[in-house]
Amino acid sequence: MKTATYLRLSLLIPFVVWGICLLIFAITNLAPETNNGPVVNFLLVLFVFYVFGIIGWLLPYLLLALILLILSFRVGAQTLIKVFALSPVIMAAFIMVFVIGILGDSLTPGTLAPDIDAAGGELWSSPVWFGIVSLVWGYISVAIGFGMYRLLQALPVIRDTETPMAPAVTEPA
Repeated sequence: MKTATYLRLSLLIPFVVWGICLLIFAITNLAPETNNGPVVNFLLVLFVFYVFGIIGWLLPYLLLALILLILSFRVGAQTLIKVFALSPVIMAAFIMVFVIGILGDSLTPGTLAPDIDAAGGELWSSPVWFGIVSLVWGYISVAIGFGMYRLLQALPVIRDTETPMAPAVTEPA
């Protein structure tokens, strides 16, 4: 497999992570009430954000994935790796534009990027918050993809250079 092929397949990582988060969410909701520690509860809240956040990130991600897929056929592998590494920043911008588009007239200048000290409660409903969460999950997905890429390179599954075949030896007639 070549790097560009792997990068195209890696566009599915957010959906795989979503499925895993959905599975963990379902299992924890089916389990009897347990007293989890604060770290476990924090992780479960992150999973819930991602599972139900698909409502907000699906359309912007599909747009980004389409752009990255088209680019994967037009640019070299090394450039593509850099673009994929920066894609969470682009996704955060898409998410913020999407949220602003949905909220429309209900936004005031203070809720676009609220002052955390003065109005901490407004941060949770601001497009900036959605952008921050998008960056976190985006770079989690990039880290998973990069780790898998390095593993597949070490296993020689991903090879960018083909080994030249030896010339055929012909016997004299």
